[in-house]
Amino acid sequence: MYGKNDNNNSNDQVMWKFSFGSGKFPRALKVPLQKYRDVEEEECIWNFSKNKRELLTEMVPEEMRTSVMLRGIPSDYNRDDIVQLLLERGFGEINFFYLPMNLKSGLNTGYAFINFRFPQNASEFKSSFSGTPFSETRPEEIGWVHWRCPIQGFASHFDRYRRNFASHSGLPSQFKPMLYRNGKGVPFPAVWDGVKVCRKVQKYI
Repeated sequence: MYGKNDNNNSNDQVMWKFSFGSGKFPRALKVPLQKYRDVEEEECIWNFSKNKRELLTEMVPEEMRTSVMLRGIPSDYNRDDIVQLLLERGFGEINFFYLPMNLKSGLNTGYAFINFRFPQNASEFKSSFSGTPFSETRPEEIGWVHWRCPIQGFASHFDRYRRNFASHSGLPSQFKPMLYRNGKGVPFPAVWDGVKVCRKVQKYI
């Protein structure tokens, strides 16, 4: 839903986003309507040019960053476990998620890359989740959140992993990065032709 200020300037229109997690009250986020439309437009463009676009973290002010690295993930967690955790805690507004996995053991490597749709969510997740247990039954397993380096943003991650063997169509889904639209996972497009594939991946192809 969205509303607008008293004047008729379309730039003053805002949208209120509500995230219903497991808490007593939903998390509310006020987003300029034009900013929301810009994010929607960026997410709808799948066929980016072959000119690699990577926005360096050091070039982005902290209040504008959307990409984080989540560390300390229990090795037996999979992508769905982490995404469900984000939803339960009211941080489901994401458009990119990648949990690197060990191809031999099938266990995760302990960290994940997440891109939130809006900077406010990324900042709040970073400040509120760092030092927090992943589960009440396993209080010794603590999560830590850092700004993603060296890149920031949806387009940067899309372009980087569009050229990465991790997105190869021959790999099982759980090993691949995932895009999200309207809260639902969307398979990552096939990698560009000519992407080199390491030996560990070849056995899946």
